[in-house]
Amino acid sequence: MNFITQFARSNIRVTYLLIFLILGLGAVSLQNMPKAEDPQFEMPITVIQVFAPGLKPEDIESQIVNPIETSFRLLEKVKFIESYIKNGVVSFEIRFLHGTEPDDSFDDAVRAVNRVKGEL
Repeated sequence: MNFITQFARSNIRVTYLLIFLILGLGAVSLQNMPKAEDPQFEMPITVIQVFAPGLKPEDIESQIVNPIETSFRLLEKVKFIESYIKNGVVSFEIRFLHGTEPDDSFDDAVRAVNRVKGEL
């Protein structure tokens, strides 16, 4: 048999004491550990909405969605682009690769929309 198991079997009171000490220290550490109520994590997702009231869905797709998506494809570190059209509102969801700064990616997306703003 191993030395540790022999010691534990022969000194059962010491073994229980060690177990309770380890559990007690774990409980005290858990209570004193700093906790964040709302931990901050940054997701590299940008959502852009374009309002076009009164246009048909076909017109929205050809005049708004296609030029803006073409401009978004020029951005770097883009994972994928999705667009949704509903009642004269177009929503673009742009997901960037992990590790991309959300503020910088949002600024890049706004610049991409401003590039084609004159053509819309």
